Amino acid sequence: MLVGLLSVAVAWSHVARMPTRRVEVYSEATEVDEVSSSLKERISELEDVVRTKRLAFEDARDAASDAGKSGYLRLAAQIEDYRRASKGSAAMSVERTKVAVFKALLPVVQGFEVALAIDPETPIQKNYAEVYRSLMVALTGSGLDEFHAVVGETFDAARHEADETPTGPATVLAELRPGFKVQATGDIIRPAKCTIEIIQPQEEEKQEKLDDDDDDEKGEEGTAAAAAA
Repeated sequence: MLVGLLSVAVAWSHVARMPTRRVEVYSEATEVDEVSSSLKERISELEDVVRTKRLAFEDARDAASDAGKSGYLRLAAQIEDYRRASKGSAAMSVERTKVAVFKALLPVVQGFEVALAIDPETPIQKNYAEVYRSLMVALTGSGLDEFHAVVGETFDAARHEADETPTGPATVLAELRPGFKVQATGDIIRPAKCTIEIIQPQEEEKQEKLDDDDDDEKGEEGTAAAAAA
């Protein structure tokens, strides 16, 4: 009898504990669901952050690409400007050097001219003449040009050297010695020496008209040449 009661008691204890276990299992399942839901929400938030960062990265990449292209073009333009400026500066430096060299050699050239004017037929003078020709070929090849005082043109103190001090407007009567200038820049190395005639007041107006006519003819010739080209 006692054994039977114990058996019933044990059985009842098992039955009594069963709802508690179901509650525990249900509680654990609920917690898992809550954690899972929380994780899903967190994952969704992280995905949104990643999506936002990706879009920002793509925008930054496109902006950098555009900036890189424009920056490259700007840099290329700056390099080209610098190259042109350097080239122009170098060319100006070369021309300034030429002017200095030509002026330094001018006394040598004029020394030969004086020597050759004495007696050009002597053997030594012929040797001088050969050296002088070689020197002038070298100078001409380096950009030195010879120019002349044209008879009848208006005397220009910047290009001409008169055999007397002009007291007013004058014209060229005759050339005594050609001048030299730099071909590229027009810098006068030596003015052309000439004799002059002072223009009288009544003739000054006539000379101005002649100069104007010459300018008109040159302008017409330039227009005709441009039209023909």
